[in-house]
Amino acid sequence: MTITMYIIQAVGVTISFAVLLYIVWKGEQG
Repeated sequence: MTITMYIIQAVGVTISFAVLLYIVWKGEQG
C-alpha cells in the first residue's frame, strides 16, 4: 500500500470517527 493510500484511509477513518462522536454527542444533548 502506498503512502497516499495510507493517508487517505487514515483521514477517512478519522472523519468517520469524528462524525460518529458528533452524532452521539448531539443525541445526548437532545
